[in-house]
Amino acid sequence: PTATATPTATPTASPTATPTATPTPTASPTASPASAPAPTPTVTPTVAPSPTQTATAAPAPTATPTATPTANPTVAPTATPTATPASTPSPTPTATSTLSPSGQAAPVGDLTGWHQTYVENFGTPVATGGFPGTAYSGHWGVYNDGWKDTSKNGTYMPSKVMSVHDGMMDYYIHTENGVHMVSAPWVTTTKGQTYGRYSVRFKADSLPGYKTAWLLWPDSESWPNDGEIDFPEGNLGATDHINAFAHYASATGGQDAFSTSSTYSSWHTATVEWVPGKVTFLLDGNVIGTSTKLVPTNAMHWVLQTETNLDGYAPSDAVAGHVYVDWVALWTKI
Repeated sequence: PTATATPTATPTASPTATPTATPTPTASPTASPASAPAPTPTVTPTVAPSPTQTATAAPAPTATPTATPTANPTVAPTATPTATPASTPSPTPTATSTLSPSGQAAPVGDLTGWHQTYVENFGTPVATGGFPGTAYSGHWGVYNDGWKDTSKNGTYMPSKVMSVHDGMMDYYIHTENGVHMVSAPWVTTTKGQTYGRYSVRFKADSLPGYKTAWLLWPDSESWPNDGEIDFPEGNLGATDHINAFAHYASATGGQDAFSTSSTYSSWHTATVEWVPGKVTFLLDGNVIGTSTKLVPTNAMHWVLQTETNLDGYAPSDAVAGHVYVDWVALWTKI
């Protein structure tokens, strides 16, 4: 499940060879699916590039923001000379009650055992190539244009892929001049954090040849010693399923794997709860698996890495579509 490193900026690692900077593991799931009949996929863990370097965002053209819903005024009846007063517009909904594009609002506030540190609803539009821009640069970075992804068949190109509109972060996955363009935005404020709760609301078009490997990657860049946590991970074909992987913090590698019967075609919320000695994966509020073996203990950062798949072939140039993120929410352990 994962990403690679480039020779100069350590973005990702090849699934078939040991890189010189960031190790590239190849692992197969070792745990049986926790909650669904889908077979456990064979996965190569993703090695994320060092996020200490981020791309300089291209200038963001002006985009039209999503309108705030208000009540329609009552139309006065025409049968009587006395006009009916217009109704008072409804107040702007609060963050806890506003429905997002996916139909489910981001959770706002502390939870039992968790202190919320960040929630993002992507309410400020950013044109393609401008992300993170001034609106999001305080919390987000991106892998630089030109870095190769894990399989080496894809190229990170946020300048051609990333935008924000209609309350969503949008990856436009496509090919130009034979270059399969992908992207990996990451939450810069998670660097240095040990343990936490990480939630993301997402869906994707059918994109054969591509995958998500959204992961917690060790700040140390020491893999497999410091482990890795991936969710949601899976290929983006129409019938491919959403999976989760907990890679052991061990020099010898290994992982626990959990499968679901859910696909990317509809909105889902994936949550990772990482605490001392345990990693719990929840999809739409339901636990799909828990790992307690060799759980990572050192700081990790959160990368929403979308890339070409690890099946050994490049995507068709004709494949194009979108991966959407409605919101993200983060907590630290109390």
